[in-house]
Amino acid sequence: GTSDLNQTSAFSAAFTLQSPFDKSSNKWVSNLAGGWALNGIGQIASGWPFTVTASGDPENVGSISQQRVNVAGNANAGPGLHTPAQWFNVNAFTLQQPYTYGNEKVNPLTSDGTKNLDLSIFRRFHVGLGESRYFEFRAESFNLFNRVMFALPTAALGGANFGAVTSQQNSPR
Repeated sequence: GTSDLNQTSAFSAAFTLQSPFDKSSNKWVSNLAGGWALNGIGQIASGWPFTVTASGDPENVGSISQQRVNVAGNANAGPGLHTPAQWFNVNAFTLQQPYTYGNEKVNPLTSDGTKNLDLSIFRRFHVGLGESRYFEFRAESFNLFNRVMFALPTAALGGANFGAVTSQQNSPR
């Protein structure tokens, strides 16, 4: 089956842009537009795989970790899916018969992906006491577009909030 750590795609880029007007022949242009810098980190990644599991020990193996259930339909078909209230079709899964294994594959579903942009803009103002002494204006924004990245949904069949996302994987601003 698919590994718990399988993330099919991930992209990350960091950049720095500096103002080209530092050494302008026009003093006004150099003072107003020079010395600025823009830094950023952008990340886009697919979600993490997960498995719907049974609550309790229907297989009677003495362990309640990762006991897979039966698949009775398409987990990605139906209205209102991929929302926090219902990430997947909860009616697509049924509890297996006692003392039997479920027919679900390992990690057939995927959680929400990552889309994030962090930016900072800053400028140094020299105070006339040498190049090593300056004031710095800095503005930074983490998760610039304030996008919520949902955590794994509750995947224990029969458990409270089954199929719902109850937390997020990033921190809100």
